[in-house]
Amino acid sequence: MIRPLVATLALALAYFGYEAWLDAGGARKLSGIEVPSPKGHYELRVAFPPEGFHVTRMQAIGRLIEVKGHSVFLMDVEPQDLRAIARNYWIVGVARWKGL
Repeated sequence: MIRPLVATLALALAYFGYEAWLDAGGARKLSGIEVPSPKGHYELRVAFPPEGFHVTRMQAIGRLIEVKGHSVFLMDVEPQDLRAIARNYWIVGVARWKGL
């Protein structure tokens, strides 16, 4: 009777710990830049050359301008979308970008 409860609590603790780790990582990646309230332009650095999955995820939050090596350049990104994408483990850095 107690085993299912312990297993459920362990799974819930692992899930919420993982979510807290993602939140902390996203906040760390955004700590060095000012996130404006309107849409902004950003360079997202990825841990490896981005594949189709990563590119489509980034296209969903803004206008994809260029992929150069490990960097993806996006325009017109909403602040809440930037915070959400920065939580991903495969994003290693975020920087403001002046645009074209």
